[in-house]
Amino acid sequence: MGIADDRLSAECSAEFEHPGGCQSDSCGNAETDRSSRPGSTASAGTQTAAGTLPSLKDGDAAAIPANVRGVNAISPVVMGSAQLIAGAHNWQTRVQAVRPAYQQIQDWHVSAGAFFTPQDDASANNVVVLGQTVAHNLFPDGRSPVGQVIRIRNVPFSVVGVLAPKGGGFGGDQDDVVLLPLQTGQVRLFGTGSVSQIMFQVDDAVPMKTAITQLDQLLRQQHQLGPALADDFAIFNNNDIIQRVQGVSQAMTVLLGSIGAVSLIVGGIGIMNLMLVSVTERTREIGIRLAIGAQPADLLAQFLVEAVELSVLGGVIGILLGSSMAFGVSFFAGWAAPPLWGPISLAFGFSALANPARKASLLDPIVALRYE
Repeated sequence: MGIADDRLSAECSAEFEHPGGCQSDSCGNAETDRSSRPGSTASAGTQTAAGTLPSLKDGDAAAIPANVRGVNAISPVVMGSAQLIAGAHNWQTRVQAVRPAYQQIQDWHVSAGAFFTPQDDASANNVVVLGQTVAHNLFPDGRSPVGQVIRIRNVPFSVVGVLAPKGGGFGGDQDDVVLLPLQTGQVRLFGTGSVSQIMFQVDDAVPMKTAITQLDQLLRQQHQLGPALADDFAIFNNNDIIQRVQGVSQAMTVLLGSIGAVSLIVGGIGIMNLMLVSVTERTREIGIRLAIGAQPADLLAQFLVEAVELSVLGGVIGILLGSSMAFGVSFFAGWAAPPLWGPISLAFGFSALANPARKASLLDPIVALRYE
């Protein structure tokens, strides 16, 4: 199982600040609102948005490896947005304070320099690793960012590495990010002891359901949540996200296939109507040919050739236009759009078989000669 398939994240989302379900002592005997979304608070009838009250702490992350089976990498994450300055250039981006294990969990590779070390995290050193988008905008002259000093919220940081490009993802441009040590972010930038997420990776041998169940039980115990209280956190399994994306992709494939089938039917009907008009307009010619000795097979071959010429020409033009558009999308948008020879062959064969030549070969010569 790959990293993308076996990664879990416990997202920071506190529902209540106190186990009793109230935001303050003035709540009295207020009942717990189990319909509240994780990460929201409820006080005096007012509900805040999900994720506004952080509930995860460093202690939660420290307890996970000992209580959840198969954890081989774990990293708390503290996220925020900040303005970066490098000389005369600046760039607004998202900043993530993480542990060095985050590189393994997210499968990040370094294209220049190196990732920061556990010692950098323990000492809260002012070092950062830049994503490709950030590096290009802060250093547009092409010089290497490694060894340069940038400022984040007026705090100087030394660039120790540049991440390899990943491209777009579910959250937008994955390369538009800055990573720095967790302790550095908590102490020097964000000033918080809570964390936004806890991301960890489990071994392939451990079932996902088992890990999720153990994690849920652990966090409820850590947060002292009784049976009547709802979770003040949310657990996400990346497998679920992948399955949803695959479901959407399959639905789009069926939809586009249905559109293609309708197009084939409409195109076949168009070719058939055109050949029917041709046969009808040449009924007298057909009758003369039959009267002077032409066989039905001769007429069948004649109209088959004409129909095939028409459909082949149209099919070739359609294939060239469609392939050109596919290559254009691949070149300009960067999407993989290879030609699918199966559907192309099906469409080409369907257009070549749609013709009424048999009707012309079965005409009665006498009726054909009388036709006006």
